Amino acid sequence: MWSHRTLLALRAGVLVFAAVFWGATPLTSATPSCRPTPISLKEAQNLLLRLPDAVIARGAGGKVDVLPYRPPDADPAVYYFSVWTDASQPPIALDNGLLGYFEVDSRSVRVVDVAGADVIGGDPFERYRHQLRSEHCIAAN
Repeated sequence: MWSHRTLLALRAGVLVFAAVFWGATPLTSATPSCRPTPISLKEAQNLLLRLPDAVIARGAGGKVDVLPYRPPDADPAVYYFSVWTDASQPPIALDNGLLGYFEVDSRSVRVVDVAGADVIGGDPFERYRHQLRSEHCIAAN
């Protein structure tokens, strides 16, 4: 037969197992809820510095500038930029150094080029975008 003490120990073990199995956490380790916050203008600029064309231009010895602008009737939650370089090597599509015009949504970290296409960046771009989403509690689309 089982002693009273053994039965209590088994019961406690079953309760602990059930709590861990179903994801209960102790009250002392409660974390504050994560609320989405928009990224800053500077964070958006830093994200565009990680665009593949910008990385290539800097690798070729060029300087890259991410310049904000505000079109009329612009969405206040979206940052608008032109990206320029003085590199003379590819990927410059035009001889004037323009890498492109981009929009960065501060609420979703979605990046769109002037044609309205979503920008899919290389590894540094996507890593930083993931970092921003994590830091600002923004769910990936």
